[in-house]
Amino acid sequence: MSISQMPSAFQTKAYHQRQTIFHEGQDGSYACIINQGRVEVTREVDGQKVTLAELGRGDLFGEMALICTEKRTASVVALEYTEVVIFDRDRLTKALDASTPLLNNLVRSLIQRLASTTGMVRQQASPPDPMLALAHLAQACMEPCPPDAQGYHNLPLAKLTDHAGAILRMPPKTVKEHLRLLARHHLLILERVGEGVTLRVKAPMQLAQQATALAESLKDCPGQAG
Repeated sequence: MSISQMPSAFQTKAYHQRQTIFHEGQDGSYACIINQGRVEVTREVDGQKVTLAELGRGDLFGEMALICTEKRTASVVALEYTEVVIFDRDRLTKALDASTPLLNNLVRSLIQRLASTTGMVRQQASPPDPMLALAHLAQACMEPCPPDAQGYHNLPLAKLTDHAGAILRMPPKTVKEHLRLLARHHLLILERVGEGVTLRVKAPMQLAQQATALAESLKDCPGQAG
C-alpha cells in the first residue's frame, strides 16, 4: 500500500539518508511502517553500537509504543531517502472508532491480548526463569503469524530482541543465549535469512509449555544446559 492509499488520519514523514528517526531511550508514542526506503535498527551494548536489523518497504518498527509507554529500546536511522507512515496511539484510537465494528473489535482485541501477554511475561521474568519469560514472549509474538509452506511460524530475531528489551529489560546477548539453549534442545530453529536471523517454530502454542518442561529437566540434570 502506498502512502497515497493510507488513511488520511495517519501522518506521513520523509527522512534523508543518515537522518535519525528516533533514539534509544526516548519516549515513544507511535509506530512506523516503511513506505519507501530502508532503515537500520541499532542498540548500544557495552558502549558499542550493535545492528539489530535492516528493514525495508512494508516493515513495521516501534510498535511497542502503541501498547505501552516504555522508552525506545533501539535507535532507528534512515539508510537512504525513506518515507514512513506514522501510527500514533491517539490517531489509531480515532481511526478504530471510525472503522467498522468488526475491525474495531478485532484490532482492540489483538492490542489487549498483547498488553495482557506483556504483563504476564513481565511477572514471569522475575525471578523464576528468564528463559521461560522469553519463551512466553516468543510464543505470543508468533501465534498470530500464519505458517509458511513448510508449516513453520517465523519471527525475526530483531523483532523479538526489541520486544524483550522493552518488556523484559533483557539485553540482546542474553536473548541470544536463551534462544541458543532452546535451539540446542530442538524447541525452535534459528535460521539466517538475508542479513538477519529468524526464529522458526512448528507449534508456537506449545513453546512455553515445552520450555517449562525443559527448565524442569535442567534443574534435575544441570549438565544438560551446556
